[in-house]
Amino acid sequence: LQVLYDMYHDWDKVLDLTFFKLEELVSSLKKHIKQRERIDAIIWDDAGVYGSKYLFFSNKKLTEYLQKLFDVVGTAVKGIIITTPNPENLLKAIRGYEFYRVKIYKDGYMDEETRRIARGYKNVLLPSGKHVVRTVFNDYYDVTIPDDVYKEYKQMREGYTDMALDELEEILNKAKKKKKRKGEDDWEEEWYEEE
Repeated sequence: LQVLYDMYHDWDKVLDLTFFKLEELVSSLKKHIKQRERIDAIIWDDAGVYGSKYLFFSNKKLTEYLQKLFDVVGTAVKGIIITTPNPENLLKAIRGYEFYRVKIYKDGYMDEETRRIARGYKNVLLPSGKHVVRTVFNDYYDVTIPDDVYKEYKQMREGYTDMALDELEEILNKAKKKKKRKGEDDWEEEWYEEE
């Protein structure tokens, strides 16, 4: 959020350009492409939820079109900030592009709890074919954002958390019904034993 605020100096615009669901991200990009409007940057927050590498197995066509979109996305947006706890869980169609990986660390400067370092890394291919990871930047910043902005962002995030939980619950209910149809009453015990 801080990166977009540094670019736009408008918290409302920052929140408008922050997406969780893939459908909303695609819809916004489509709108900007149709209007021949190029924006500086957007955020796809918690991209692993709707851009998981497992999406390939459930919807190969969507994965194919998503890769095509990322091939031409530069006509609509100069940069996409993708957040995820683990980049390896993203679709290969997304991971395959050249990008910076940024890891956030506590600064520790004068025991200030809100100071962070965003350290950017780039995977570099040497002429020998060997890949090396290089640190390319350090950005020092304060994580504090206005309370009203944080409250709105938190509501957005909680809404998507609720949706993800609802989807998981739906899958569990379908599994339960399927097991019951097969006459397997102890589906819960089997489910947990597999883990």
